[in-house]
Amino acid sequence: MPGSIDLETRTVNTVALLGSDYRGVNFEMLCAEGDAVQAGAAVMRDARRPDLKFTAPAAGRIARIERGARRKLVALQIEIDATAGCAQYQPPAGDDRDSLRIFMLETGAWSSLRTRPFGNIPDPQSEPAAIFVTALDAEPLAPDPAPIIDARLDE
Repeated sequence: MPGSIDLETRTVNTVALLGSDYRGVNFEMLCAEGDAVQAGAAVMRDARRPDLKFTAPAAGRIARIERGARRKLVALQIEIDATAGCAQYQPPAGDDRDSLRIFMLETGAWSSLRTRPFGNIPDPQSEPAAIFVTALDAEPLAPDPAPIIDARLDE
């Protein structure tokens, strides 16, 4: 395809949820080592806010749950098996705030939100003053997004 760029692809066998990525969360496991999980299925939740769930990023089998000092979660590793499938969620019927909040909590999407200035996961019962959407990676040595965007302009 003219104007397209070649992107390197790699096969991944194992993925992990790292406890250090979620400040201020005390994890309660909803699975055990050896359990089969679907992509998007809840694998753990916050012990203090049980409606805040964390979902599997890929389908497979729980390979290892690694705990550190004081039983703090270090990592939950999943060996990928695409045949396990994906969890299915029904989209909210309305576009009101409460149904969207419940949908985000059930699907685990709420855990990707962050508060400012400290980067914690917001309390599910809180009301935001504003929502900021970041669509650019500003890390050092991050690739220029223009070629990637231009290659998929129709999308």
